[in-house]
Amino acid sequence: MKIPLSPFEPDKATYNVAAANVVVNALPIADGWGPLPSLNEIIPTEVEEGEIDAIAGCTGVFHARTAAGTTATFAGTATKLYLFNETDLIWEDVTRTSSDYSSSLRWSFVQFGSRVLATNGVDPIQVYDLGSDTEFANLAGSPPVCKSLMVVGDFVVALGVDGQPDLVRWCGINDTEQWAEGEDGAGSQVMPVGGDVLNGIPVTGGAIILMRSAIRAMRFALETGWVFAFSDITTERGLAAPYAVAQIGQDDYVYYSPSGFYRGNNAIGSERLNKWFSETVDTDYLEDMDASVDPFRQVIWWRFRSRDTKNYLLGYNWMLDRWCFSDIEFQALATVATPSVTIDGMEKFFNTIDDVDVPFDSRFWQSGQPTFGGISTSGRLAFMSGENLPATLYTAEVSPTDPDRFFVNGARLDSDAVNYTMTLGTSDFKGQGIRWRNPVTPSPRTRFCGIRGDGRMIKLKVDIPAGEEWKTATTIEMMGERASFS
Repeated sequence: MKIPLSPFEPDKATYNVAAANVVVNALPIADGWGPLPSLNEIIPTEVEEGEIDAIAGCTGVFHARTAAGTTATFAGTATKLYLFNETDLIWEDVTRTSSDYSSSLRWSFVQFGSRVLATNGVDPIQVYDLGSDTEFANLAGSPPVCKSLMVVGDFVVALGVDGQPDLVRWCGINDTEQWAEGEDGAGSQVMPVGGDVLNGIPVTGGAIILMRSAIRAMRFALETGWVFAFSDITTERGLAAPYAVAQIGQDDYVYYSPSGFYRGNNAIGSERLNKWFSETVDTDYLEDMDASVDPFRQVIWWRFRSRDTKNYLLGYNWMLDRWCFSDIEFQALATVATPSVTIDGMEKFFNTIDDVDVPFDSRFWQSGQPTFGGISTSGRLAFMSGENLPATLYTAEVSPTDPDRFFVNGARLDSDAVNYTMTLGTSDFKGQGIRWRNPVTPSPRTRFCGIRGDGRMIKLKVDIPAGEEWKTATTIEMMGERASFS
């Protein structure tokens, strides 16, 4: 019989063959699972005295691209802002000259033309012109101190305004330094329901405002004499964490609310993993939870802190409507672009050709391509483009000959993975703890694993080691026979 390697949906019964309660470091594919690459950190081969090759305590990272095609990657901490030097592979301090910053909140960045704006909820909004500046500076025009920013048409919108958390403010049209209300279209609006304004998503004709307990539409209304008009989308739920939302397409966004995960108005976590997540996440650190899009793999990733004090990634493939989970740890997530890499310039990244640990079909070698990455726990710019991570796949608990016992005498993974181990688990009845045997490697000739054991309930585990080259794993072919009624 064949047992499927099913989608990761831990809220479903462990006996449901259409769901798996544990899958680690594997990506959903149309008919099963595929490998998840490890992090490839950008580490310079030489670092001069005083140069910064790693940053500690990153609370935000952002990638900007100008109309001319030049790129820039910024990162922030509680006290500093940095720019990544793609030539020397180091971080340059581009903090404002007046003083360091003083916020424990996360940095929020947007790009408006050639300008990058950054805010941390405590200091004035910061600005950096990609064409001329060498450090950030306080944005002129008396803009509000706020927790996050978004660009809506020709306006920059400030959200989570200091001292007025239910207020939305926007600058003058095409003028990031014009914040005087009533001039050049600049204005504000108090949200009458929903509590604190936490974040926003630009959409066709305006934006979506996500609040603590409501979601509202912000639409252009120039025909009325006003710049924007506001209306309720729902007052039944809001955003659980300020940075737990990401845009995945035009008018399409995914977020985590107090009642679970949603894609727009559609629940995507109900009866699948909402309960598991609420039991796993450390709610004391929800404010630190952030989301980012992997455009290449079409996965949105949430970085969250678990009750075991570690950070994990929860992913949602919006094309397949499938979930995934990884134990990769980041300080901050971002959609970033791969650095410029040439044959002659490889010595910047690797001391010798033997040190190259990045697959040659990786997007790492395709300079300037959008990909998923961020700041690693060691404080370096990193891309999800390294060798494959160790993957762990479980089946559901199955009862092939219920109510009789079933004797297993072998199994084979339907996969192009050559090296892996398979472990047999059995129990005498539903609800009894699984007894796990020792892991077994497949036969070099038949690829069958000589696992042996009997029980009424059967569960299989597959471990594919780090660095193994594989593309798909779909089912497990299990051999055996009815044992007895005893």
